[in-house]
Amino acid sequence: VGLKHDGTVVATGNNLSFQCQVGGWRDIAAIAAGNSFTVGIKKDGSYVIAGDGFRSLRSIPDVRNLTAVAAGSWHITVRRRDGRVFTTYPGSNSWHQLENWREITAIAAGAGHVVGLRGNGVPVAVGDNTYGQRFVEWTGVTDIAAGSNHTVGLRQNGTVAAAGDNRAGQCNVIGWTGITAIAAGHSHTVGLKKDGTLVAVGGRASGCCDVEKLLL
Repeated sequence: VGLKHDGTVVATGNNLSFQCQVGGWRDIAAIAAGNSFTVGIKKDGSYVIAGDGFRSLRSIPDVRNLTAVAAGSWHITVRRRDGRVFTTYPGSNSWHQLENWREITAIAAGAGHVVGLRGNGVPVAVGDNTYGQRFVEWTGVTDIAAGSNHTVGLRQNGTVAAAGDNRAGQCNVIGWTGITAIAAGHSHTVGLKKDGTLVAVGGRASGCCDVEKLLL
């Protein structure tokens, strides 16, 4: 899924659940994609959804003025302008407010867990903790990312922390320095360095960690 400068959206790939039917979307400010659905946040703070599982999702008055969205495998999480966060649960057709989450500046979603970053640089997490992906007792964090079953945090000093499933080595980020941005896939983690080069750890299926020759 891609967001264009004019606020329209394009999509390609598996369309069995009509998750790529975004041709009529307009004035979109943010996008996210789950297993078989696509979500868009409009510039007026409302949301649109294409695909499976959320066709009957009920809107409630509090879910408006949205500024960010994250998509897990089968769940959606949104952040409101005031820093409150709402999420759906698999099989649920309604929104649920994460009561103790306040002043959230960023959100990320894994397969079954959700991560938020507070304005004081401390992350919080809810949901599945099978692999310890919610053990995010870090400080000085400026950005977060979530893979399927692991969580990654970028610190102010350019180092990176990770927690959760490490069976493919996707949490082996100790020693990374000078990082300015992070991203997490199903079982790999990627960091962008100040010099424009990339580093990556984790599963190397399909060459997803072969980033040594890339320069951004």
